[in-house]
Amino acid sequence: MKKIEKYVVLAILLISCNNNSSSNTQSDTTSTTKTDSSNQIIDTSKTNQFGKAMDLSMDSIMISKLTGDADYDFAMMMKYHHDGAVRISNLELINGTDPGIKKIAQKIIEESKKDNALLDSFMNDYKPVSKSAFGTKAMDMMHQSVINGLKVHGGYIDLEFSTLMIQHHEQAIEMAKEYLILGKQKMMKNVAGAILKKEPADIEHLKVWKHKHYPDAD
Repeated sequence: MKKIEKYVVLAILLISCNNNSSSNTQSDTTSTTKTDSSNQIIDTSKTNQFGKAMDLSMDSIMISKLTGDADYDFAMMMKYHHDGAVRISNLELINGTDPGIKKIAQKIIEESKKDNALLDSFMNDYKPVSKSAFGTKAMDMMHQSVINGLKVHGGYIDLEFSTLMIQHHEQAIEMAKEYLILGKQKMMKNVAGAILKKEPADIEHLKVWKHKHYPDAD
């Protein structure tokens, strides 16, 4: 009798394990892709990566230790900001489909890495000496961006990249403008000036593309 009971228990356990395995397999293979009303495939799993990349960049800025020196703090915060641009642009190169948008992403990567080399060199050689309100003001701008929230259009890779990069560039432009009021070091002022010259052009290209392909997207 005890043998029969043992076999029954084993049979129940085997059935339970098979059911759980089937359930887990179904859960793991559940697709995050779907189609919209025009049968265009959208993939929310890939666009979610953009949000994670942005969060990592913002977190790095938020926890950075400000020195009070406008030149050093600008270099540190802009480097983290550029790191975010590189992450987002790499995701576009991997997952995006529009050749024009991918070309902009490649350009952003190259320019951001070039700037970051200068920023790293500056921070290695420069010792913070002065005190200003730049860091606090720039941090407040970042906080306000978080409060306002980043616009997302989940699932459309190129649209998501374009929308996030427009907002990302706008943040950098505001930071550069604020820095130029208080900054003193020529190298950093050149970096800020280059941002004000280059990034509005990227924003305009991205906005034109959005209006052409997604006229109803904000």
